[in-house]
Amino acid sequence: MTQSSVTTLTRNSLKVFDDASHIILRYTSNILKDPKNAKFRRIKTTNDIFKTRILVAEGAVQCLVAMGFRK
Repeated sequence: MTQSSVTTLTRNSLKVFDDASHIILRYTSNILKDPKNAKFRRIKTTNDIFKTRILVAEGAVQCLVAMGFRK
């Protein structure tokens, strides 16, 4: 992860930061638990959790991109 995306993420309110970081950790831990499972290597951007916890957090999408996810 690039420092600037993490720094941007930390500028959100504590609740927004906590929600976004929890989901980012869930995405990555699922991949680490089962790296061959294709469903964990894609993020459904139409998913309500993604919309309400990632998109609202400034820097969250940038963190995911820095981790290797593609838009």
